[in-house]
Amino acid sequence: MSDDRTPASLRTPRERLVRFIRRHPESVMFGIGLILFVLGVLSVFTDIFSNDDTVAGPQSRGNPSLEQPRALGPASGESIPAYIETKKAALAEKGSKEPRENSYAVVSFDAYKKGAEAAEVAGAFNTEATHLHMRIPLPGFFAETVELKGRTIEEAVVDATGEDRITVLTKEVEELEQILKDTQDPEYKAVYQEDARSRRQAIQLLKSDPPIVFALVIQGTNANLVKVAAAPGVRLVDIPADPAATPTTHFFPGILPEDT
Repeated sequence: MSDDRTPASLRTPRERLVRFIRRHPESVMFGIGLILFVLGVLSVFTDIFSNDDTVAGPQSRGNPSLEQPRALGPASGESIPAYIETKKAALAEKGSKEPRENSYAVVSFDAYKKGAEAAEVAGAFNTEATHLHMRIPLPGFFAETVELKGRTIEEAVVDATGEDRITVLTKEVEELEQILKDTQDPEYKAVYQEDARSRRQAIQLLKSDPPIVFALVIQGTNANLVKVAAAPGVRLVDIPADPAATPTTHFFPGILPEDT
């Protein structure tokens, strides 16, 4: 075997690998820890959510936006306030010209709502909810889409955030704590500590009845959708340009309250 004075061009791949490990043990430990953490989390998700009704939204697992064309939502870099004003005008026109025509739409709220609060908005104006968009409002958590499948909004929220979800989060905390035991680098350690802290906060949050719903996919007449749009707490009722678009054929994303 060559020593450290051997020119890099003359070292074998094995010798270069050994030399890297000797010089960067912390990076190697970080990589191993990260791989073990990811494999552990994936294993838990596979076991618990193999029959789950939750499909993740943008930037999360099972991203339907990668599987279906988007029917709605501002394009990347598009001004959200401008998009909202444009779509408000589109709904007003539809409600005036074709009030009895049925359409799917996304109701985005101006703040996170509890399941019962979101259900009250949908039920007050003779519309039918088919999906909800939710997010645990803490760092590191992304939007998720839950199909109701005959359940009430409240039931779907409970199913998506109950004991199974808490079990997943608990397992993630355990994995992070195990990695922290072998991590010496202060920057990596701070990241892992923040991830563990966020998950502990999420566990406590989900043990209550937290406001986590930020949008609903609903179906109703254009006239009733106009009424929903005027309800307190509703930021936008977004209808697709293509009246044939449905949640089965297209992805119907909502707008997060913090997205401005």
